[in-house]
Amino acid sequence: MYQIKRVDLISFGKIGSIVFGVVLFLIGVFLAVLTLLVSQKIPSLELDLMVAGGISLAFTALLTASGVIVGFIAGVLIALIYNLLSRLVGGLRLEIVYINKKEEKGKEIIH
Repeated sequence: MYQIKRVDLISFGKIGSIVFGVVLFLIGVFLAVLTLLVSQKIPSLELDLMVAGGISLAFTALLTASGVIVGFIAGVLIALIYNLLSRLVGGLRLEIVYINKKEEKGKEIIH
């Protein structure tokens, strides 16, 4: 049995940064496509396709950049909270098992 006693703040912040950035980028792309579709269907908006595209692109970039920053901060805070709590109650316990694929090929697995 292994136990995670401490999580590096910066490395966890980097992971949070990537996760938040990717998720918010995908949300931004979805909203950009939706904006372009809606701007063409509602003539009263009088948005040119180039203007709507520029706004959508800027919004997606801003959303992604803010996601990276917020994700980093959230990751660092989560790691900090984990490190503090793991001192009080102990860290996560992991059971790690090594599986040799060559030995498993000939065995029959019954569930």
